[in-house]
Amino acid sequence: MTDLAVHSPYTDAREAPVLLLVGSGYRPYREYILAAVSQHYRLWLLDSHEATWQLRYCAGATRVDTRDADAVREAALAVGESLRVVGVFTYDETQVVSCARLAQDLGLPGSPPEAITNCRDKAATRATLAAAGVPQPASVVVTTAEEALGAAERIGYPVIVKARGMAASFGVVRADDAADIAAAVAAAAGAHIICIV
Repeated sequence: MTDLAVHSPYTDAREAPVLLLVGSGYRPYREYILAAVSQHYRLWLLDSHEATWQLRYCAGATRVDTRDADAVREAALAVGESLRVVGVFTYDETQVVSCARLAQDLGLPGSPPEAITNCRDKAATRATLAAAGVPQPASVVVTTAEEALGAAERIGYPVIVKARGMAASFGVVRADDAADIAAAVAAAAGAHIICIV
């Protein structure tokens, strides 16, 4: 295994600014991020799971249900009582909006939660772009396969069925005809409401 030891530019690691990290993810895919960031900041992990391998890179950790924004906020405030927290970050797709709200609540730098929501929610993105005069392809928000079928018939095939709030093309499926709609909706349905484009 590659040596991922922490090499901080601060002579006294206690001088490094503190970043709150919400969620740490699966070690083989995320350890390199902690190793890199911990060279410049002291990390305090807020995670739903007990910290183990992450402690090599963190000044400390708090176990908290990361799906509970109020609990995360309380945990963050508790850390801030003893350490100078300068930022909040996450690489967990499901935490991006709540972390933007947390940073705003704590008076820390970051993108406005509304801007993050408009980037993540495909229907909000389209509405924002349309309001700014940017032409948009036809798009209908649906919640069922029947609604999706009706929207696809109005728009015309082929259509793209996509999860409304996911990134990296998760839940994105092309439907060439009515027979493809049910499978496309099932692929997108795990990520909240779906959107036909």
